[in-house]
Amino acid sequence: SGLRSKMDACPSLASPWPMISIADANRISLMHTIPLPAVAVPLGQSLGRVLAADVTAQEPIPAVPTSIMDGYAVVAADGAGDFDIVGGSRAGDGTIPVVSPGKVCYITTGGCVPAGADAVVMIEETQKLQGAPDRVRVLKAGRARQNIRETASDMAVGDKVLNAGDLVGPAEVGLLATVGIVRPSVLPQAVVAICSTGDELAEVDAPVGSLPRGTVRDSNRAMLIAACQAESATVLDMGIVGDEQGSLDKMLDAAIAQGANVLVTTGGVSMGDKDLVKPMLEKRGSIHFGRVLMKPGKPLTFATISLAGSGGDTKATPARNLLVFGLPGNPVSSLVTFQLVVVPVLRKLMGIADPMLRRVRVYTSEPLPLDPARPEYHRAYLCWDDGLGALVAKSTGGQRSSRLLSMRSADALLQLPQASGCLPTGSLVTALLIGHSLSITSALQSSVAIPFPPGCVTSTSEATFKLAGNDNKPIVGVLTVSDRASRGLYDDVSGPLIVEVLKEYLATECHYMCRMVPDEVPFIEAALRQMVAAGCALVCTTGGTGPAERDVTPEAMALVCSKRYDGFGEAMRRASLDAGVPTAILSRQCAASAGKTLIINLPGKPNAIRTCLDAVFPAVPYCIDLLGGAYLQGNPDKVKVFRPPGK
Repeated sequence: SGLRSKMDACPSLASPWPMISIADANRISLMHTIPLPAVAVPLGQSLGRVLAADVTAQEPIPAVPTSIMDGYAVVAADGAGDFDIVGGSRAGDGTIPVVSPGKVCYITTGGCVPAGADAVVMIEETQKLQGAPDRVRVLKAGRARQNIRETASDMAVGDKVLNAGDLVGPAEVGLLATVGIVRPSVLPQAVVAICSTGDELAEVDAPVGSLPRGTVRDSNRAMLIAACQAESATVLDMGIVGDEQGSLDKMLDAAIAQGANVLVTTGGVSMGDKDLVKPMLEKRGSIHFGRVLMKPGKPLTFATISLAGSGGDTKATPARNLLVFGLPGNPVSSLVTFQLVVVPVLRKLMGIADPMLRRVRVYTSEPLPLDPARPEYHRAYLCWDDGLGALVAKSTGGQRSSRLLSMRSADALLQLPQASGCLPTGSLVTALLIGHSLSITSALQSSVAIPFPPGCVTSTSEATFKLAGNDNKPIVGVLTVSDRASRGLYDDVSGPLIVEVLKEYLATECHYMCRMVPDEVPFIEAALRQMVAAGCALVCTTGGTGPAERDVTPEAMALVCSKRYDGFGEAMRRASLDAGVPTAILSRQCAASAGKTLIINLPGKPNAIRTCLDAVFPAVPYCIDLLGGAYLQGNPDKVKVFRPPGK
């Protein structure tokens, strides 16, 4: 292929395939994916399909005025009083009496409103008359058109009921039935051929204890068949294929003959002498990528094979491409790459307009190691934390690519940045939702507590930030507010700098509770409330105090705090102006308190942090004294702290 020819000069042991990002892998594979042609299916087989055409109402619903509740159809102008009952109108009745002034008609929910009646009085507002079974007392006068479901009030002729591209769920099936569509036009299920490669594989029904040395049961095929079925695809089981080029060619020919739209193989895509899938794909088609910068799943391969159409007057088939994915052989790698790259392709084939995995922002509940060589997709399951008011991710344990147990119960892949060190507890990360649904449908566990404090959230942080213990040391909170840093696009410098300066200024030994959140009010508010609840004497925020649209730290702080101290902001702005920073007048820094906690907004620029802390720190310990917070002693060698005599 063109990609490989560019790499022909590579040393023999180097991969000839350039490394691409997972975003490029999605873009390339989706670019070669064309939705399948529409088919008509029986209504009972439409669940989970995507509509290929708009659906409109061909008749009004309801066709005639009907009653919304059980009661009596009346002439509203008659008001309250005693009336003769002329008959009844029940749902489904063909013959309905006429109501004239002074008369009423008994009616049930869904019953047709009789001619002459213009309101329905609910049965609770009427009373039977003793000894007069054909008369009733109306206790409360009805209003014109009261409790009447008017003609076409649900659907008028020509109303669009469903749109092309809508995913058919139970409600959509009901709507199709309502408008009389018995064979809706939908996008068909993709046909996916699944095959495992490798001489070391045995069928899953091999008796326990019978496997030859070095042989393992083929878990990949069963797993990927289930994953395809969860995406509403039709599966062709192509079995196990040994490490022989001729066997691979026969399997490919069989998949094509059986009408596969997609072929998924596992194994045989790495650099070994028995890895024959890539050579087969080069010979039969075009490889579009052969390595992806991700962990796990680096050898992921995608190719297309052009298939000629067949002629004939009645059964002609157009030319098409077979989409081929060569997944790594390790079970976890194969399932992770399937979810990240194959699933969006299947969804696009079947007509889903936005085929990508759904994303949510979650907090980590434990430290997670990072990989400096590749971004990682860490397997986890999500829980709801009532106190935090957010989703929390819990790791499934050891993440080795051969350890299939790491996928057990996993409903999310955490996007961890390519970085050194460890991502601490409480970090905000993106989670990609995996499973059979396009949305969260499983019942999330509740009330999962994140330990306090969750630590510093810079992606390359060392163990320089202490966690709070039970030794009664004061706790100081540091909150970095930054969209880019919270996404791992750069390392947080301002947060660690605040800790460094405070350690210089304080003679009191403290614990430091450090967090990072994006520039969004709910996340900032939640983090501040968590720090207040943890008993922080002082919280310093950095970032989000300027005039830009997403600078919202003061707004979030206002939701948490009860008292505001403008003098802190004035002092910090004056110090910055004196230091030759004219843009300091744009800063909206301030300080406020929530209970016994003092919260100070500091700028996001690292070079302004020491200037601003120098300006306000002399008053900080005494302010905390007045709030009833922990006693903080200043370091006399670094800063002069103000306290009245005797304090």
